[in-house]
Amino acid sequence: ITHCSSSADAPRSRWICGSASVSAPFSVASGGSYSLAGGASQQVTIRYSPTSAIGSTQTVSFTGG
Repeated sequence: ITHCSSSADAPRSRWICGSASVSAPFSVASGGSYSLAGGASQQVTIRYSPTSAIGSTQTVSFTGG
């Protein structure tokens, strides 16, 4: 997201905008981009698509501010 929305009730300074990312074999299935007013929340769903029977770990990164 390249911009944050604003309104009279929630000035731009009270918003956070950004995106979530993760490396394979994980992917962001939904909710990866966000533009949230103060007090709001959003669910981010991460999908795991293993290519072998070996377990995997990964860090989800969030950008924005």
